[in-house]
Amino acid sequence: MRYIKFEKIAEIVESLCVSAAYELPDDVLAALKEAQRKETNSGAAKILNQLVENARIAKEDKIPLCQDTGLAVVFVQQGAEVAVKPAAGDGARA
Repeated sequence: MRYIKFEKIAEIVESLCVSAAYELPDDVLAALKEAQRKETNSGAAKILNQLVENARIAKEDKIPLCQDTGLAVVFVQQGAEVAVKPAAGDGARA
């Protein structure tokens, strides 16, 4: 049986949520930059420039890409040979 501390799971989930809030996936950023390079309409080009610049600022300053960051709901699948040690205190809260 393998034991994993709840705190470790919470720490990893928090890190992933924070990263997702301020960093676009590489393929998405590459697609925006490619569209930016190809765009001929000045209005559309301006919007693409703003999106790419926003992504840069969000990543550098570690601030959300968007003000509406939503609410994360996390489901964890646990194998039969794994047990989660409860959090210290009165329950598993992050």
